[in-house]
Amino acid sequence: MYSLLVESIDDAPDFEALSYLWGQEMSPSPILCNGVEKTVTRNLEEALKGLRKPPSWDAVPTWPRTHPLHSERHAWRSKGDAASLLQMPVWADALCINQEDAKERTQQVKLMGRIYRQARTVKIWLGDKSRPRPRPPKADPVHYHLAELGGTPVVLSFLAQALRNPQDGENSLLALRLAEDRLHRNHVHGLLAPAAEEWTVLRDFFANPYFRRVWIVQEVAVAGRAEAIVGDWRLDWAAIGRAASWFARNGYALPRASRLGLTKQPSSNDLVPVGEAAALWDIHRAPDRRTTLLTLLKEFRMRQAGQDVDRLYATLGIAEETAGLGRSGEGGLHSLLEPDYEKPLLDVYRDATRYLIVKHGSLRVLCHVDNGPTKTVPDWPSWVPDWRQAKVSSEIWDAEETGARLAAAGDEPVVFGAVSHESRLSLGGREVDRVRSYGLKLESYGVGHVTYMQEREFVQAAWKLAMRAAQGASGGEEGPRSKPDLLATFVEVLTAGAKATSSMGDALGWLAKHLEDGALTNRIRNLPRWDQKGDAGRFHEVFVRFCTGRRFFVTDKGRIGIGPEPMAEGNRVVVLFGSRVPFVLREVGLRFKLVGECYVAGLMEGQAIAEGGNSREGDAEFELA
Repeated sequence: MYSLLVESIDDAPDFEALSYLWGQEMSPSPILCNGVEKTVTRNLEEALKGLRKPPSWDAVPTWPRTHPLHSERHAWRSKGDAASLLQMPVWADALCINQEDAKERTQQVKLMGRIYRQARTVKIWLGDKSRPRPRPPKADPVHYHLAELGGTPVVLSFLAQALRNPQDGENSLLALRLAEDRLHRNHVHGLLAPAAEEWTVLRDFFANPYFRRVWIVQEVAVAGRAEAIVGDWRLDWAAIGRAASWFARNGYALPRASRLGLTKQPSSNDLVPVGEAAALWDIHRAPDRRTTLLTLLKEFRMRQAGQDVDRLYATLGIAEETAGLGRSGEGGLHSLLEPDYEKPLLDVYRDATRYLIVKHGSLRVLCHVDNGPTKTVPDWPSWVPDWRQAKVSSEIWDAEETGARLAAAGDEPVVFGAVSHESRLSLGGREVDRVRSYGLKLESYGVGHVTYMQEREFVQAAWKLAMRAAQGASGGEEGPRSKPDLLATFVEVLTAGAKATSSMGDALGWLAKHLEDGALTNRIRNLPRWDQKGDAGRFHEVFVRFCTGRRFFVTDKGRIGIGPEPMAEGNRVVVLFGSRVPFVLREVGLRFKLVGECYVAGLMEGQAIAEGGNSREGDAEFELA
């Protein structure tokens, strides 16, 4: 039996807030709330019971309460502690918000951040059981001792080791072997070999559907204190988050394409789906526990939402742009972001896109458009990202993180033109070239330490296109004509201009091994700038990151680049003012469809703008439909 209390948020008593996965399965038995039967999901019913489960025995904490890995199995210090914990009110959104009232839900959405900030503890419900795993035949009893006790002790051992390792910088011992030597890497980090069965336990833990829910990001990120519950176990969320972030930074995260379910599962056993938990921890550590709206929308694209508008609404309590939201939920929100559960989805996403362009004076949001085969709504505006759809390609604009210099439009600000319909966007820019031919789309597992056949075929086809472009280039400056120049430009394109994580020596080492061009590979080995100690795996990771889901292409003027999968011959390469990258546009009548962003050597540092000088002769308006 449960009681529903009505309290003012400005004068509320101490309370706990529940963060959980709603789930689809309903409980066979309704709960009794204030004498009224209420049907809830099975997961909520189990979570409420788990929060109020009385201690079944006394236990000793495995770590002191001040330790980040402190955990208990219902080990309260006294009966008084137990009583206070059992009596503390709990906020559960499914019960505390009238889910049948769209206006109430709209209002409460703007208060969610404050509610979870104000909670004494946010309780993260991960499920009721930590199941023991059977011991394999002829196994060493000592080696499998933790697994026999259940999955949680195994998970704790991984978390503990991750927290023991240096949290910043790179372990110098890793440089003794190449990046693809994962056995050496695990040994240096004090972890089990990649083939060890225990990695499966860790994968199962982070594969919990809870971590993929959009609303939990806000609920946990803003929490003053959060505690994860797995059956009888209580784990400090800070330990889970810090460890997940360490695994992600050190190459143990499942690749983006695999996380999205767009490729098969990689063969490496020690790749773990920690991406969602790591992103959650990074937001929790951000100043004021807020991050940019576009960063959140990109992250939420990879998560699950009960309603697709929640991919935006779940950001409102933690986005930098909404920091002025009032204590009562009023004010501080631009009209384009105002939540409204009766508003059509397309209008919600379109208004958010327009808001980001106007607010920041930047076209960065257009880089998140994916008009490939996964697009399911034919009349969706080509310039509006559909945050429901998975996008396997990384944004080229993000190559700035690797040291790339991106300034295709120079210092030119965004220029808006008049439109006849709200579904259109008119932008000023300059057409600089057209697509002449293109190669294969790169389909990759995204595992940076393994080279797959598809990756070799992609590079082989791209090199042939680049060679033909160089041989057929006119006397202009656009087409590199000598092999050393072409090779450097080719590497630049494959890595989207990355400088910080990939040296020429790294690239040449990989190309000499995998490119089927005997004359070229011999030439590579004789180049004085080829560092024999280059790490081919390091180049491969960057190349796979930026080329996956894209095609290599050449232009009418002999330029080479990488661009979106649905590009076609004759598509225009345009530098839109206010953008750091060029875009591929397709002419449709008097208007254009945005195909996607691209990287084109010779256009990335404002050359197209500089060539025109003060003249605006080449400027035009491009109305995107």
